[in-house]
Amino acid sequence: MACDLCDTAYVPHVPTQRYCSKFCRAKADSRRPNDARPLYKYARWARIRQAQFAAEPSCRFCLEGGQVTAATVCDHVEPHRGDIEAFWTGPFQSLCVTCHNTTKQRYERRAA
Repeated sequence: MACDLCDTAYVPHVPTQRYCSKFCRAKADSRRPNDARPLYKYARWARIRQAQFAAEPSCRFCLEGGQVTAATVCDHVEPHRGDIEAFWTGPFQSLCVTCHNTTKQRYERRAA
């Protein structure tokens, strides 16, 4: 696996690990213009997420590939990049954790 920041090859300790070291993770975190992680704890986000899963219960990317997989991530179609208005208004899509952490991230890195 390659580090998302420096592209160094490394063996991940956990499946969701994206950086080769604490240094790379800290550096990547410091580049975020406005960290929106606390917003995911709001009841408002829980309601948005619940409504998204009610409207679209299966992973959008898996369905495009001909598979039916339950969605577990309410994802912003376009990255909000710290824009609070975009964070709350979407648009959103339902994804499984695998598609969110691999396919979607690959798309976003290509677009950046």
